[in-house]
Amino acid sequence: MPNGGIKENIMYQWASSPLERLSGFASGHYDISDNMRLTGQAIVARTKTESSLGLASANINQWGVGIPFGNQLYRGNTNTYFDIPDSLCTAVGPGCSAVGVTNTAYTPNGRFHVNCDAPAGTPGMPQADGLPGCTKSEAWPVPPQIYNLMITRQANPAAPVPGSEQQLWLNREPDWLRNALGAARSTTNTTTTMSFTMGLEGDFPSGDQHWDVSLTTGRSDNVVNQLGSARLHSYRDVVAFPNYGTNAIFDPNPWESGGFAETSPTCTSGLPLADNRAVSADCVQIIAPALKNVQEVTQTIFEANLTGDLAKMKAGPLQYALGTDYRENSFDYSPDNLSDQQNEIDTVAGLFPTEHSEGKFHVAELYGELLVPVISNGPKVASHFNLELGGRVSDWSMPQMPNLSTYKALIDWGIGERYRVRGGFNRAFRAPNLGELYLRRTQVFGAGGATRDWCSTGLSSPGTFSATPSGTVSPAQTAQSRAICTALMGSGAAVYYDPARTQDTIGTAGIPNSFGNPDLREEQADTYTMGIAMELFKDWRLTVDWWKIEIEKMIALEGADATYQKCLDMQFNPTGDPNNDSCQRIIRNPGTGGGGIINRTFNNAGASNFEGVDFQVAWAHQLGNGGSLSLNSSLTVNLHEITQDTPQLAPVDWAGWGPLSGPGSACSLQLQCLNYGYRLFTTVGYSRGMWNFQVQHQYWPALDNNACRTNTQSVACLYNSLPDYQLFSASANIRFKDKYRLSFGLENLLDTEPPMNYGISNPTLVPTSAAPYQFGAAPAHVIDGATYDPLGRTYFISMTMDF
Repeated sequence: MPNGGIKENIMYQWASSPLERLSGFASGHYDISDNMRLTGQAIVARTKTESSLGLASANINQWGVGIPFGNQLYRGNTNTYFDIPDSLCTAVGPGCSAVGVTNTAYTPNGRFHVNCDAPAGTPGMPQADGLPGCTKSEAWPVPPQIYNLMITRQANPAAPVPGSEQQLWLNREPDWLRNALGAARSTTNTTTTMSFTMGLEGDFPSGDQHWDVSLTTGRSDNVVNQLGSARLHSYRDVVAFPNYGTNAIFDPNPWESGGFAETSPTCTSGLPLADNRAVSADCVQIIAPALKNVQEVTQTIFEANLTGDLAKMKAGPLQYALGTDYRENSFDYSPDNLSDQQNEIDTVAGLFPTEHSEGKFHVAELYGELLVPVISNGPKVASHFNLELGGRVSDWSMPQMPNLSTYKALIDWGIGERYRVRGGFNRAFRAPNLGELYLRRTQVFGAGGATRDWCSTGLSSPGTFSATPSGTVSPAQTAQSRAICTALMGSGAAVYYDPARTQDTIGTAGIPNSFGNPDLREEQADTYTMGIAMELFKDWRLTVDWWKIEIEKMIALEGADATYQKCLDMQFNPTGDPNNDSCQRIIRNPGTGGGGIINRTFNNAGASNFEGVDFQVAWAHQLGNGGSLSLNSSLTVNLHEITQDTPQLAPVDWAGWGPLSGPGSACSLQLQCLNYGYRLFTTVGYSRGMWNFQVQHQYWPALDNNACRTNTQSVACLYNSLPDYQLFSASANIRFKDKYRLSFGLENLLDTEPPMNYGISNPTLVPTSAAPYQFGAAPAHVIDGATYDPLGRTYFISMTMDF
């Protein structure tokens, strides 16, 4: 990269996803009489989408593999499921013609294709000792540069080299796997949807009333096949054989000696972890599963509606709508067994586990609406005034849910011909959906994670309840946080708080697990709106709309930061009990003390308050030469985006703070915050006759990182705040011969790249005596397709024909 960083050219990444769609639609009616019809409709669609997820699942870090390393003699490995012979013959037998010689399996033409008898000093083989048998580094050869480097880092540098012994941890992106499969990690998503409706409809003899009754049933079946993943346990078992699994043979059921109803998996070539060998098909078959997740969703709806004019009023007809409906919904989700939370033996590297989930409910509803014309053709101050009223009562099958009543009241007020005022109030209740009620344990990466590791004693933005000492927080609070963290870590605390370990300035507190909650209640949302549309001057139109949305008893997952606060903060855990409810939902890594799992379930504890103003200016002017110019500009001003995870926690306003997505994203309660204080979109166009041309501009202002609230000099504030961002695009259309339309354009006209930041990494790290291998992170482009364009300048052209 221009800054000197290393970046792979990802040849398997797609700019767009292939889509195949087959669909059929039928609709018809039969006139039973002049005022009654039998209606029917059928829809069947099958959609197949292929997605490339880029690299194959990464066998790095915690998904890597350890190999024996050093100059100690390798004595084989015999266990229940495979048998690796001793490299040094201790008796005459298979591979051993005499005692004290190298087993022929460890020769260049032997089973493992390694050269354990190479003389010391053989070029390119610094591990060679010229002695019978294999050292561990002769059985698992690595490039000379790696061997020479790592042998100096033996567990006991004072010991002589022949006695050195340690494990070497291998990290390699499995590009060899995508080459063998012919594709990167990818999914094929096939969805089949069917819906069938049968009904009756008709008109009353007066002609002012219409009625309809219908029954609809439908289902959606979704199958997701995924390639390019790696079985972690199988991967490590293969590499446990010398030369990275060359000619590995397994016996999955050693208690069956006759081979009945079992196989003997093999890996002929071994895996190219320290070289670039070709991989045999049997090795790929062991390592790379074909994962399959299946989901079924069903719905049945009965509804009856009556609409028409209820009465004649001075200002016009009093219109109404009245109806009832009954709905049944169900779902069943079955993940592949390898990605199940309870899969103990062979998890999939880099795949976030889930569990089988299923559930169903039904609801009966009654609704009514009125459109009341109060004034029509009135004076200038009220040329017209209409009132819209509505209400709905819902009876849900969940026993904890009461009958819910929602209602609305809206106005439409005309002031002369140039002004129109609209607004109103709407109270709505949302019942929990099937996933929120019945979702089983599902791991989530990114959204919902904690903004930092609150157990660290070195945070650059320590907040008010972390284990990091701060001049604004009492020492008692800091001591309690560390004590609770120590208790949660168990034996891992000695590693995490080792004085030789550099404490995280940001860190990660764990990966969240999500659970459904069958005891959820409804959430209440109150929406207020008020706006005015104005015809200003000649050719100008301005609209201003204020809106406010308040949600109480919000159905959402509690934020990970809130979970940590209710565990560590003396305000919520005054006795410092590591066994309180919130602390029990935090699982730290028992080996290292680092972040592990944060178990989160849906609840009704949250609340939110979003408020803003939308402005839109439109101008259109006809030119004398027959052409016309136009301008359309829309501005959204974000007054506030307040969320409150629980009534006990302080509300937080996210307006004006980032980051937009990923770990530590500046929002909560699963909401998609705008974050920016405002945004401005503008379109300028010119048209004449059969063609038109327009240029679009998007502007997003600079956005400070959330850490800047408490420490403007923190790493996150200085390196992860976002600059302002602009995008231009252009398009044109031409119509000819009355039925053809040609469209073409440029997206991201100036090829503007997304801004770069460091995510949760620390760019300021340098090697120290305590941590000689730590280095500052390199920046990466912000991945947020809703705001930034990750593809760069793209072109498009299309043609449509009317017939």
